[in-house]
Amino acid sequence: MTTVSSQVYYDSVHAQRERMLFDGWTLAALSSQLPSPSTLWVAQMSNQTVLLTRDETGVVRAFENSCLHRGTQIYSPQKGRNSWKGIPVEQVQCGYHGWKYNFRGAIQHIPKPTGIQCSETHLKQYAVFEDAGFIWVSLKEPSMSAKELFAPISDAVRHYQLDEMEPIEARDFHFPVNWKISLENALDYYHVSTVHPKTIGAHVDAEPTFTALGWHSLQTLYIAPYGWRAKLDRHCARHRMYSDHELSSLHKYFVFPNLVINVLPYHLTIMQFFPNGPTDCIMRYRFCQRRSPGKIERARVYASWLASRYILYEDVKVYAQIQQGLQESSLSEHSLHDQERGVEHFHDSLSRWLSSNE
Repeated sequence: MTTVSSQVYYDSVHAQRERMLFDGWTLAALSSQLPSPSTLWVAQMSNQTVLLTRDETGVVRAFENSCLHRGTQIYSPQKGRNSWKGIPVEQVQCGYHGWKYNFRGAIQHIPKPTGIQCSETHLKQYAVFEDAGFIWVSLKEPSMSAKELFAPISDAVRHYQLDEMEPIEARDFHFPVNWKISLENALDYYHVSTVHPKTIGAHVDAEPTFTALGWHSLQTLYIAPYGWRAKLDRHCARHRMYSDHELSSLHKYFVFPNLVINVLPYHLTIMQFFPNGPTDCIMRYRFCQRRSPGKIERARVYASWLASRYILYEDVKVYAQIQQGLQESSLSEHSLHDQERGVEHFHDSLSRWLSSNE
């Protein structure tokens, strides 16, 4: 029987050890957020912003979002309806004293240069990796190559052409619970019949299959029990070469350490979890459709988005009970059900990572 400790959901020492997770390879953006050369976008990481650029040759780069002159934040994160879109610019310019940089982070122009000396010539650069529609950034020297780490995920989703996916909703949700509670909820199928009896539970009979993918995992759930859906699925997939299994099943990938992506040929859901403290977190939510959808496809995506949001609402209602119950529990260990294999795998990966970084 597999168990998990209550303490990991509220202990400050454990939370401090976990903070190092978010300095390693983490999803920073979708490729669609930097759709063309000479664009930039500000990624909000766990505890700082990162300046992403796609240079004139199409290469993505990541920099510290801090001017070499006085440390001013060069660009603030965008807000509003289209805040996920990259900004087309000719140069990167600090808005305080006008220092300009090219898309490779090198200083291009200093106003009144005879009045100042600067020993640095380039913005601090971070490791970045783009593949299969995702852009990953590491804030520290990575111990493992991103290509090696994400190969099981990238190889599986590459043919979905996720670089075409654009958010119809992109926002952060704040939850007063430990980040693992929110993440685990997305991996836990055991709660579906109780928390979602009239939504998922009413329309999905089969349990998900589970596959471990190294640090990551995959749960596949058959969600198309109705014959009429096959034609609709094919239409919304734009008749590309997807198997019946891919069209009729939800593929839920957990990407270590803090990412869950739900992949279908016609839409993509992204849920990324960041701790604010031992019992406080942010969930970065993105619901995406493929670029330039037709009317039927658009209607299908928006219906799925509304369903996704309602299911999320059903989950959030129990978060506080989970957190409070764990903090008050007299049990130090709690058992996991077979339908919580995704949760078990996550804790195995987390324990392995923490042990290797002691």
